[in-house]
Amino acid sequence: MFKILSYLYFDPFSKCYRKILTLSSDPKDDSISNIIKMIPRKKRSPFDYPCNCELNPYCIYAFLNPNNTREFINIENIDILLTYLMSKKYEIDYQFTDLMIKNPNNIDKDLICYIKKLI
Repeated sequence: MFKILSYLYFDPFSKCYRKILTLSSDPKDDSISNIIKMIPRKKRSPFDYPCNCELNPYCIYAFLNPNNTREFINIENIDILLTYLMSKKYEIDYQFTDLMIKNPNNIDKDLICYIKKLI
């Protein structure tokens, strides 16, 4: 099971911040590896991590747009990503996503949903 998260990304070419979609870890799945790119997590301010207690890794797995793999997919195009993932036998785990969003101890404020591969 994996988390799809939103991440505020600074695009160095357009010099703008964009909310892109990321995956909690590398799925090690050849069927979707062509739309996943590992990128370094950049500091957004001088006060941004690293901290020895920090849970965030130094790299993140960002989704590329399946229709144009030269660009990251943004949150406005989540339908394109989910359609692609469903065609590759992934599904949204609605119950677990709902459980985690309603959990008062939930620390994933950027959580979009949980997905899992069908067997």
